Amino acid sequence: MYKRKLLVIGLLLVLGISSIPIVLGKHGGYYYYGSTYSPPDDGVSAVIKTINPSMSAGNQFYQWPSAVTSYTGPYWVQVGYGKSATTSYALKFYREKWDINGHSGVQWKTVGPTSGNTYHYYCERSGSTWYVGVTNIFQNSYSLSPYVPVDYQAMTESTDTALSIAGSDFNELSYKNGNDWNFWDRHLALKTDYTFTEDGHYHWYK
Repeated sequence: MYKRKLLVIGLLLVLGISSIPIVLGKHGGYYYYGSTYSPPDDGVSAVIKTINPSMSAGNQFYQWPSAVTSYTGPYWVQVGYGKSATTSYALKFYREKWDINGHSGVQWKTVGPTSGNTYHYYCERSGSTWYVGVTNIFQNSYSLSPYVPVDYQAMTESTDTALSIAGSDFNELSYKNGNDWNFWDRHLALKTDYTFTEDGHYHWYK
């Protein structure tokens, strides 16, 4: 999330019954609910195609799935890939969390994705421990408080809408319920900063 924190600075009414936080920074993608609710609470995953957009010095770019554990914190855990001045603008995988014990910062991995390839990213819960990773590449864990998710997200994020996200493709968005992974059966799209094509509940692309 932009400067690694999602700020709740207002509310939009959606269909007159739910609310979605307005975010600071440039985002586009799917919420599962778009408000504090109670999704199947054992995890979120996405298959994301890697893009490598050109950008000027000082910009940042990230794509990720995330489990939100509080919108009022705000608290969350996420895993994804991106690039910034810290990575010398090379694509790298990363993980990150924010909870009552503080912010981990963006924890970059030494390895990164290959542009054009797809990777399976996941955040999976066991009790208060969240396991985050990229299938067949790495897995790490965080002990979170609070730890029960209130929403899921699958987003692209940057510091400037002039940065092109053409080629973005988020597919097979899934939640974990017990031992079973299931495709999302609902979504709320965020198109304030970036437009994209919605293809059902578990696939969006640009």
